[in-house]
Amino acid sequence: MLEQNRADRGEDPRALGKADAETVKQTWDLWFQEKIPLPVVTPYDQPRVLSASTRQVLMSAVRIVLREARAQGRTVAELDPFILSLPEYPVPQKNPRPRPLSYGDFQLLVAPESLQALDALDIENAGLSDIWLTHAFQGGRIVETLGLRLGCLGIVGAAQPYIWRDVAKAGVVDYGMPCYLPVYERLLRRQKITRARLRTRYRDELAALDERGRTRLEATWEREMPLFPRTNANYDLTLFASAAWFRDLFNEWLQGLGLSSVTSHQTRATLATSLLNNGAPPALVRQLLGHFSEKALAHYASYSDDTMSRHLQRIWAAGPGMDKPGTILLRPTELKADNPAAAAARIDLSVVPVEHGLCRYGPVVGGASCPYGKNCSDGPKGPCEHFVLTGADLAYWERKRDAAAHFAEGAPTDEARDYILTQWEPWEPVLTSLRQALEELGLLEAAEQLDLRSPVHDYFDPLFSTGFHLRQTDSSSETA
Repeated sequence: MLEQNRADRGEDPRALGKADAETVKQTWDLWFQEKIPLPVVTPYDQPRVLSASTRQVLMSAVRIVLREARAQGRTVAELDPFILSLPEYPVPQKNPRPRPLSYGDFQLLVAPESLQALDALDIENAGLSDIWLTHAFQGGRIVETLGLRLGCLGIVGAAQPYIWRDVAKAGVVDYGMPCYLPVYERLLRRQKITRARLRTRYRDELAALDERGRTRLEATWEREMPLFPRTNANYDLTLFASAAWFRDLFNEWLQGLGLSSVTSHQTRATLATSLLNNGAPPALVRQLLGHFSEKALAHYASYSDDTMSRHLQRIWAAGPGMDKPGTILLRPTELKADNPAAAAARIDLSVVPVEHGLCRYGPVVGGASCPYGKNCSDGPKGPCEHFVLTGADLAYWERKRDAAAHFAEGAPTDEARDYILTQWEPWEPVLTSLRQALEELGLLEAAEQLDLRSPVHDYFDPLFSTGFHLRQTDSSSETA
């Protein structure tokens, strides 16, 4: 920047002042706003433009270096106005949650033909496709994958492949997790390649050692040497492959596939969302992603609406007409069957949605008239003993209860108010118990936000009121 704005190219520090710092800011902002590529330092550098983050980080680094030099007395006093006037930029706001990749995009990124194109860019056989597949299927951050050590693989128990990596963000070293078998097999081959390179580089040292010494040296390599050594300026093979090297080749590959808007970080959200929606417990997903709190996992993934609906509908609480109102009758984890889908299907055949709950009386299935002549949740005889609530019904009945309480406050007499409130007394243990069960399962917030039994659903899909699916009513109307 000084070269472009000063006749002496900025080589005289005593001539620099506050005005030059302002010129630096103007040039820096221009490069950022106009997306002008930064000047390259060496012929090996790739031109790049400033983002909001790199604009702040790089200028902050400039200020840190110069202020440290000033504190150490390495700069002339006349340079102080320039140093102290260099611009400061606020840290940009956090990026939005990464979106999962679509199924088609992800399949394209892991297709054999696409991986061959990626290998073609890896002219030094540094393991570019191995890095990508490990990153895609193991859910780590890219710096964690690049930082894998030579001895990161192993078998736990009889035959469970495992991988150990450092969780950079949490500062956890050697964090173990199950390894996807195809990834494990690729990394085993990469281990052999890296070991062969190490033996070639250190052949003189190995030749001077006895067998025990060679074994100890190679054991040290397993703990300390990178599985993916850096390709440039790394004669001793001790430096890990850099994120900048991976990013440049990865982006070039993406452009060739027509997916320039994709980022490698999206694979974490893709893996987490896919696992959750296919029934994996959140604890396992957190382990794979290297998260140590549910809040961190929620940043990357959440259940889809369909999956959340299934989970909420598989939490049953005994209705107010049963002997023990509020007893939790079913949880999602209690669907014990060799085929969970078959178990869910049997449940669907044994109950029918009625009046914002479920009827467990079998003959009613299909919308037949109730043999008990009851109205499920109210009537002269009180709530039906076969009526149960699901997690999807919590928000509806809590709103109904609150509305009744509000209505009771305006009752003309105390007797009328007490009568209205009395009708809801059997519901209190049911709603309290259901709320507690949802909170234990981590589904309470979803139940509060997701109202599966809204009037729109009742109108467009009579399943929620009569037990008939919409497609059944369509066929009936056509017949009529």
